[in-house]
Amino acid sequence: MKRKNYVFLLICLIGQQLTAQVDGIWHASFTVMGKALRMDMEVADSNGVKTIFLSDPDKPSKQAFQVAAIEVSDSLLIFNWKKGALNYRGKINSEKDSIIGTMTQNGVEWEALYTKVDQEPIMIQRPQEPKAPFNYQTEEVTIPNGEYKITGTLTTPADSLNKNIVVVLASGSGPQNRDGELLGHKPFWVIADYLARNGIATLRFDDRGTGGSTAGYFQASLNDFANDVSHCVDFIALDNRFVNYKIGVAGHSEGGMHALIAASQNDSIDFIIELASVGSCGKKVLLEQQYLIPLKSGLGEDHAKWNKSLFKGVCRIVEKVEDKEKAGIAISDFIDRKWNKAPEKVKESSSIMTVKMSMNMLLNNDWGREFLEYQTKDYFSQCHVPVLAINGGEDIQVPAASNNKAFLKWMKQSKNDSSIALLLPGLNHLFQNCQQCNIEEYATLEETFAEEVMLKMVEWITLIGQ
Repeated sequence: MKRKNYVFLLICLIGQQLTAQVDGIWHASFTVMGKALRMDMEVADSNGVKTIFLSDPDKPSKQAFQVAAIEVSDSLLIFNWKKGALNYRGKINSEKDSIIGTMTQNGVEWEALYTKVDQEPIMIQRPQEPKAPFNYQTEEVTIPNGEYKITGTLTTPADSLNKNIVVVLASGSGPQNRDGELLGHKPFWVIADYLARNGIATLRFDDRGTGGSTAGYFQASLNDFANDVSHCVDFIALDNRFVNYKIGVAGHSEGGMHALIAASQNDSIDFIIELASVGSCGKKVLLEQQYLIPLKSGLGEDHAKWNKSLFKGVCRIVEKVEDKEKAGIAISDFIDRKWNKAPEKVKESSSIMTVKMSMNMLLNNDWGREFLEYQTKDYFSQCHVPVLAINGGEDIQVPAASNNKAFLKWMKQSKNDSSIALLLPGLNHLFQNCQQCNIEEYATLEETFAEEVMLKMVEWITLIGQ
């Protein structure tokens, strides 16, 4: 009996020694969503209870946050930071000097390696990001918009290259700064640099609530965003430096919708460039993308069909019920009925309350209602200016084939010989040459914006500017 007790005690001591080797500070360096981040993790023992603290070594304060230590053994470490919706599950190697595992946050998943040795930040390669010297001038501008203001950058080429054209760049969905910064890429800066080097001036601006621009982004309607574009155009038109210049708007994705709406109301707009934008209508694009995105991400046909049916049902409610409060109740009831048949991965990544909140925030508001009602043909018939529409063949957010076909149809009806619709193979929604061509790949690709698209833009702008 004593021998058994001794063996039991020995096993416990060995176990304590092994888990004690996990104690201390661990370091990780990884990339997520196009950003390079570092994270320190301190594992401590208090009377046999493990505690875990996370901190960012690159922040001056290095404030540590305690997270829940779900499991800490000689071979496994699992933690959960509920407030940050961050989870980690890592396997500890036999030498006890590294932990390799998977970190997840709000449905995004990435690999994170912790080591006892400090790690340097990962250098993200963005070869197209403009570098000095620049053969053009840039100017910070502030544009009045009623009680609000819009801030941006005006880029003007050298006089020897000047083609007397200014292009206003309009960003797509989601609050973005003047560079269109997304997932570590700055496409609008890349485009502005390319156009300037080819003699074309640009104005790129911060969306509402970003940079120095004021007003609330998420309270704005589709027409509010179009109004912002129109104010930027007026700013150029009233500047004595740009007398007799042609002014165009190049809108990416939803920004193309803003451009068309603005052009239907503002005679100062001389041409439009639709980049990966809606040629058909808002509702059709939304339902197509909500099928293609999960399918392309490898979630399967059943998942894709369920997701599309969810959005279709919510769209139907928003279209029929004008009162937002009543629509919200109807959306909640609808999702309650749909939830029983939701794919397991949906239930794992989101709660039913999160889905209800997301759907209401997305569609049960002025922006959502205007987006669903948006018909490209309605604005095309009111615009009598040349349009260049370019869609990437692998785009799953604004599906290329159907929207390119729609643009061709409206162009034929408008009878404007200068209008062109192009479908370029191999390019995703951000106009990157892609391999997997899903959304997860955007951040991992080094290319920011395909040069062939910018060349098409310059050639067409130059032609219509003559």
